Amino acid sequence: MVLEDQKGTNLSALLDRMQVEVDSLVEMVGAMQTGLSPMIVDKAGSDPAAFRHAQNIDLVWQILGSLSLVLEALKDDDVTHHPVDVDAAVCHIPLANLAARLRGKPTLVPVGDDLDLF
Repeated sequence: MVLEDQKGTNLSALLDRMQVEVDSLVEMVGAMQTGLSPMIVDKAGSDPAAFRHAQNIDLVWQILGSLSLVLEALKDDDVTHHPVDVDAAVCHIPLANLAARLRGKPTLVPVGDDLDLF
């Protein structure tokens, strides 16, 4: 159990929240890769940049997966039980829902397949 008080949030809790975000991006990019790759590969014959884009999607997916593994390893370190100022760490994040989730606050979950504008 991670306690939060006036001194801040344990780094471990912030790393947990970051890992949740990274893991959801891994799933999202993996789904994008699955959905877009056939179209990109079809276009790659006439547009060499399309093949590079397909490779970049795969690279982003692999990097995010690797970062998730690093976060998993870091959050078990004894150092992560010291408090950190999450507000200061996330104050420049332009996505309010992401900043709120990293602060440990509940956020609105979009319903349906509507396009969200950020």
